[in-house]
Amino acid sequence: MVRTDGYGIDFILAGLKKQMSDLPDLELSDLTAEEISTIFHLWSADPGITNIYTSSDGHDNNAHQVRKYSAAES
Repeated sequence: MVRTDGYGIDFILAGLKKQMSDLPDLELSDLTAEEISTIFHLWSADPGITNIYTSSDGHDNNAHQVRKYSAAES
């Protein structure tokens, strides 16, 4: 299905629902420290005044990424 309000456009796609019961129910204790450090990438999110949120994966002078989402983009 394609929907529009004259400015934006939405595409709604339908398909078969996947069975979620096939996925394991993991907890943090099921993973090793090495798996956590190589598989996961920790980000922090901070709601702000001029941006809906600002997200960063580091701080200080170390190399890191910053992503922002402004109210104008919503």
